[in-house]
Amino acid sequence: MRHSALDAPWSVPGAVGRDGVASEQHGAGRARRARGEAQDAADGLGGDVHAHGERAGARRFIVDEQHLQAAAGVRVLAHIPQVRRVGQGGSRLTHQLDQPSAFQEAIRALYAECMLVDGDPLRTLLVTSSHPGEGKTFVTLALAHFAAAAGQRVLVLECDLRRPSFGPALSLRAERGMSDYLRGKARPEEIVCRGGVEGLDAILSGKPAINSTELLSHRRMRQLLEWAAPHYDLVLIDTPPSQVLRDARVLARQVDGVLYCAQWGRSQLSSVLDGVHEVQAAGGRVIGLVLDRVEAEQYRLYNAHTSMPDTYLALGAS
Repeated sequence: MRHSALDAPWSVPGAVGRDGVASEQHGAGRARRARGEAQDAADGLGGDVHAHGERAGARRFIVDEQHLQAAAGVRVLAHIPQVRRVGQGGSRLTHQLDQPSAFQEAIRALYAECMLVDGDPLRTLLVTSSHPGEGKTFVTLALAHFAAAAGQRVLVLECDLRRPSFGPALSLRAERGMSDYLRGKARPEEIVCRGGVEGLDAILSGKPAINSTELLSHRRMRQLLEWAAPHYDLVLIDTPPSQVLRDARVLARQVDGVLYCAQWGRSQLSSVLDGVHEVQAAGGRVIGLVLDRVEAEQYRLYNAHTSMPDTYLALGAS
């Protein structure tokens, strides 16, 4: 088992790794205690929050990065700014990552963090969030595009088998995908699609499956990761929200690390804390949090204690 230097300053008493899995009940207890501590911390918020009459919102929603890190016991690795919609499908991501911008710098920073864990790059990385609409799929695909552009051989897996979205996002169509493979009706090499960027391959979800948790628990999922190991430098896995289905928790112990996404200003603090600790209780190694759709000016209001590059504030998308 590899231990991350990133984990040490933010370790949670009783936090679990893949070699010692606590019960999910124990993890839920930690989440409740963490929420209580977070509430106590929020009660002490003042300054600009009080001046703007938004203390209640600060208690409920994620707006204070330092507070979030202390409560979750996990570092924030990147702030993904809100971006304009330019183009469609895969061309949208390609355009945004090709242009010097706050978005490009944020994805570069996230990629660097993932590559620096233990000084040994992660090979399999799962991306999830608490609820739909918090940016997990966008972050997964943006990271995949950037890694491929950096010369990595990347495979991205759509394991959200109930609500597929990779097809439109990557401008791809496939008759068969993950669900077909997990049912034993296809081989890995038969369902891999070229992602439109050199070095990037994808496996789409296939036919929607209501028994997604059972399928993803099958040994064939582990065998797929073993098959991918010699062919790819990085495997990224997009899963359903962890607070909606157990799928992310089922897969978390099979990968090197988990990125947990939250939407700045909209995701509920209690939900994120629950999600992080439940993934850990299931045996997952949460290497960091990703704040998505950050509005630069509002971020500066709530996070005066956090140093941010001038280029980020200057280039933050509206």
